[in-house]
Amino acid sequence: MTVAYRIKENAESEAVVRVIMKGAPEEVLKYCVHKLDDLGFENEHEGEKYTFDGAGEEGLNYLEDVVEVIASEGECGEKPITIAYRDYSIVEF
Repeated sequence: MTVAYRIKENAESEAVVRVIMKGAPEEVLKYCVHKLDDLGFENEHEGEKYTFDGAGEEGLNYLEDVVEVIASEGECGEKPITIAYRDYSIVEF
């Protein structure tokens, strides 16, 4: 499922359209280029944002980790859901 809505960062900034996608990790991850840490912040290394290749090897490793956690800690029948977002300017959108 994908939704888009208009947000404002603050009173002086332009409006932003935030697109949010929710679904199975194997479907959502292939569109991801960054990932958030456990606290919800973008990972950084030496002041630069860490790039995540969700469609490549990193995505596959992440999927294996998610499946392992669900298999070891989850209840029978539980299925993981991944949520991703991207902000666009009104012009881009």
